Order: sequence, then C-alpha cells, then structure tokens
Amino acid sequence: MNNATGGPTRIAVIGAGVAGLTCGGALARAGFAVELFDKDERPGGRLATHRVDSIRFDYGAPFLPPDSTLGQSWHLAEKDAPARAVRVGLPDMNAVARELTSDLAIRSGCHVTAMTRLQGSWHLGELGGDVIGPFDWVALTVPAPQVKLLAPMLSSRVAGVRMDPCWTLMVAFGEKLPVEFDTITFNDPVLARAVRESAKPGRVSRPDAWTIYTTPSWARAQFEQPAGRVAPALLKRFGETMGFGMALPRARYMTAHRWRFARVATPLGEDYVLDPQQNLALCGDWCVGDGVDAARRSGAMLAVALARRSRN
Repeated sequence: MNNATGGPTRIAVIGAGVAGLTCGGALARAGFAVELFDKDERPGGRLATHRVDSIRFDYGAPFLPPDSTLGQSWHLAEKDAPARAVRVGLPDMNAVARELTSDLAIRSGCHVTAMTRLQGSWHLGELGGDVIGPFDWVALTVPAPQVKLLAPMLSSRVAGVRMDPCWTLMVAFGEKLPVEFDTITFNDPVLARAVRESAKPGRVSRPDAWTIYTTPSWARAQFEQPAGRVAPALLKRFGETMGFGMALPRARYMTAHRWRFARVATPLGEDYVLDPQQNLALCGDWCVGDGVDAARRSGAMLAVALARRSRN
C-alpha cells in the first residue's frame, strides 16, 4: 500500500458514479490514499435525482434489481407482469450514492480534461487550468467513449464497446392519472418506459409525478434538439400511447434531460482493464454489462486487483 517514497500509494479515481465510488471506497478502506474527481456537482452518476419543491424525480436509474445489495425493497405494479420487489433509495436514488461517498475525498465540479505522466507519476489537468498530482495510479471510471479523450493509449481496448443515449421526461400532473400501474414498458419507437415517482416509498402522492424514458434510436435521432422542444413532444407521445390523447391533466411541472451514455448496448466482456506498465486502469458498467449493479461489480473487482498488486 506504500509507494516508492514510503508513503501510501496515491490513486486518482476519475468519475464518481457507482463504479468510481465503489472502487474508491474499497481502496480507501484498504489503506490507499484515494481522491475522486467528478465534473458534476453531486456524485452518483446515473443515481441522479431532480428535486422540485417536494417532488423527486429519479431521472437516471429508476430503481435497482431485487437482488441488489443497495437500496430498500419496494413492490411495484407493472403492466403485463405481476407485482415484484425492486429496490429504491430512500428518500431518493441519489441517497444510494450518498451512502457510498462516506469518508471519501471527492472533488465535485472538477472537470479533468488531461492526464500527463511525468517521472513515473500521473498529473491531472483540470478545465480551470489547475494541475493536480502527483498520483501513483489513475483509475478511469468514465463511459467507454470518453476513454479516448483522457487515455488514448487504451482506446483500442474499448473500441468494441457501444453505449446508447436516452432522453428522459420529468412531468408532474395536477391530478392523478387513471393508470393502475406504477411502471410501464412500452412497445413503441419513441417511448421505452414510464415510472410513477409518486408511488415510491417516502414520496409525496400529489402531484402525480412520472419519469418517462425514450428508446435509444429516438434519442439518437433527436439528441441535439433543445430540451424545450423535446419535453412537449414526449408529453404528447405519452398521452397518445396511453390513450389519453388531449385528455391529459395539466402538467404542473415539466422538463427533459438527455443522457449521452445512458445504457450499455455492447459491453467489453471483462471485469476491468488494467495497464500495469502505465499504472492506469479502467472500470465501469460497460465492462461487464448494463446498469448500476454492473458498475458496482466492475469497480469492486478493479479495487481487488489493485490491492492485490500492491501486496505482490
């Protein structure tokens, strides 16, 4: 766990999503000097929650699978399927991320745009012009397409990974929609899924809040459209698809958010990527699959690998 100078091995983890938080937390507990960097103001990545007054929209991951070790169990009513238990964060999904950040040194709002290796150590260049370092190792937990921007020497290792975009609509209605289901999976070229946020535990039941997710193909075609144009288009489609037409209740609040790298279409097929010659590593859900639990697995496996190397 010590570097050549006798101090603890310094590791920079770039990206404070689930993979980065899991990897960084495990390494910190193992005695490494770990610092996380994330360009967003709030850690968590797709464990994201948008708050408007008393309303909470989990506009990234809507919930976790029932076998996840994160979150709290919750039964939902799903169209064309029996009620099943999934897991959600309380009071929101970002709370799961906040649990993972305890005792971690995180620089939020720090956009790392360059990495330079000098005399066996890594130095990070920040968008504001600051240079941060030195570090013995760097673990990149960013989406695979962003690897080539920071670590072009490893871009060939992730060239086969494909990630899909998504637009999400967050809308709150003045009255409850006459829908008996809490989550709906659509067979539609535009809409993929709708989740009733106000049905989740600990949420206000009024107004009736929904998060609606698009298909990758529609999001890709409309990715450069402004949110102000996307939101009403998705609301209209939602009404048409649900059979409400123009009878949708008035929307008390509405906004849209785009995710450039929302889902993993083609994973790498490895738990992580490790380059011991350059003391550089990669991890993320895109290594092993799709979703929050895949991200956690990849981050945990990379932490084990790095800790094992330090003992050898």
